[in-house]
Amino acid sequence: MDIPGRIKDLLYQHDCVIIPEFGGFVANYKSADVDYDRNIFSPPSKEIGFNKQLAHNDGLLISAVSMSTGLAYPDARNNVREFVKDLQKKLSKGKKVVFDDLGTFYLGKDKLLQFEPDRSTNFLIASFGLSSFEYNELEEYDIRKKIQPKLKNQQLKNNSRKSRILKRSMIAVPILVALAFSYQD
Repeated sequence: MDIPGRIKDLLYQHDCVIIPEFGGFVANYKSADVDYDRNIFSPPSKEIGFNKQLAHNDGLLISAVSMSTGLAYPDARNNVREFVKDLQKKLSKGKKVVFDDLGTFYLGKDKLLQFEPDRSTNFLIASFGLSSFEYNELEEYDIRKKIQPKLKNQQLKNNSRKSRILKRSMIAVPILVALAFSYQD
């Protein structure tokens, strides 16, 4: 019986899954994140933690085991109890117990239960299909560098146009003055 697999399936739909008499997995929402030091974008997710104080049977896990195996509820409860006893026996011998895609349990130096989550699985259904990715850092963009050459060209054109008008008026004004004087005679 794959109880860790049942727990994993339940964590996609629930924020808390309790293993009776052992503890509970808690899934907390984590918003999208950008790691500017490593240039990595991560989508929203659920971070998995473990709380050994959540050991009271809420019926969720046993019901899921019962439904998936076709066992009656009391038989499914006994299977979960046997799983917990086996788990505690392995831990007391100093072994690490790995739940695939969830994390690893072990006893620390102080003989307290420790849980190291596996961060490779995203349990947030809304982020299905999204994964972390690395991005290239953008170069600094200064719009003035793009605009200044165009402004200089425009100013040169304007100066050239003003210069032509000035030259034409310098030629036209004396001619008009001469015509005006010649007309009066």
